[in-house]
Amino acid sequence: MPSLPERPVARLLLLPLLVLILGVYVLLFTTVGSDFATRFAISCLLGSKEIAVSSVDGNLVEGFSFYNLEVPHLPGIPLESGLKIQRFQVVVKPFRIGHFRVEVNNGRLSFSQDGHPIVFSGIVKNGFLDMNIYSKNLGVHEVVELVTRLRMPAYISGTVADFDSYLRGSWKAPTCSGTFRAERFNYKEFSLENSPVSFSLQLDHSDKRLRVTGEVTFHGGTISSRHSSIQLEESRMFFTGRWNVPKLDIKGSTAIEGVKIFATLQGTMEKPDLKLVSEPPLPQEALLLMLATGKRWRNLEGSFNQGEIPLVLARDFLDYFFLSGVGTELAERFGISNVSLTYDSATQGVGLRSTLSDKAELRYGVEQPEAYERQQSPKQKIGAEYKISDQVSIEAQGIVKQQETPAAAGTPQASQKDGQVLLKYKKKF
Repeated sequence: MPSLPERPVARLLLLPLLVLILGVYVLLFTTVGSDFATRFAISCLLGSKEIAVSSVDGNLVEGFSFYNLEVPHLPGIPLESGLKIQRFQVVVKPFRIGHFRVEVNNGRLSFSQDGHPIVFSGIVKNGFLDMNIYSKNLGVHEVVELVTRLRMPAYISGTVADFDSYLRGSWKAPTCSGTFRAERFNYKEFSLENSPVSFSLQLDHSDKRLRVTGEVTFHGGTISSRHSSIQLEESRMFFTGRWNVPKLDIKGSTAIEGVKIFATLQGTMEKPDLKLVSEPPLPQEALLLMLATGKRWRNLEGSFNQGEIPLVLARDFLDYFFLSGVGTELAERFGISNVSLTYDSATQGVGLRSTLSDKAELRYGVEQPEAYERQQSPKQKIGAEYKISDQVSIEAQGIVKQQETPAAAGTPQASQKDGQVLLKYKKKF
């Protein structure tokens, strides 16, 4: 009979199919198989084989649950970190590709044993998110390194309190909204303190490049940099695609030596529109220098332009104030290469340094005694240095001090002068 030789072949072909069907049934419809499949998936996702649970029940088709799931150490973040989930449930629709449901109840991600955890709960269903994320206190370093997997430099630090966020929508383009309080954020010499913040952002990475749209609102707070601080009014940052090129609408005010300064910044960091007004009224360039140095320059106020702040100057000021740049345009515009303030228990002063060439430099400074020594006159220090070589330079400096005895009306007050010339030799030992 022709069909007899074919029966062994048919049975051999049927056996793998039966094994496959049995394996799928065990993985999807039994607790033991669902336990194995879920552990394997979590292990691949987190990169850790250390998975512990207190109990399991159900199956993947009707609903499989882990209770008190714990992963003690997560790769890529500190050794003290750990993940705990009170209940983790998975439902799979085997005959509908891409249809699944994951529910997390009371998940906790900790970076240290003593720190506040990130608490999260929610559902992921068929590629759509509905999650809530909360933390009493977060460190900027830990969160950024967790999200980006990049090592953060030491000059970036800060803490965020009462972070409460909702993540909703497609996992390729979710909407992230919520509130937090920026207790302190530091970037080099710039800081933001005690600022309540709300945000509503859409994060789109469908084309493998992150696009951010939406806005972040700062409801007050204090920004500081180097020698001055500004009290923020309600301010906003708008995102229209590129996350690193936000549009700005920042308002704030400060007071420096009795001058109330109101600042408005719009546009972008590359094309800023910076406006400064004050009480009493002063030129905008004078106010810009006051913000950069924390000092009023009464003797220079008559020499400033009266118009708008030039774009190049405004951009350089933002780089100097927010990003701790060197302020090259500021120095060139005001004729100084370095601005420094000196304070101690007995005197306060300000110094200017102007570089004439790569070898010649002029210096000018004023030191004013504190309030309890106001009877003493201020000292003006004038100096120059000429560099002969890398090791040798000549420095001349003088001190001019007004005489303390009152002068007759209409008579110029006499001054005391003292000076010296130094030959400086530099050598490394």
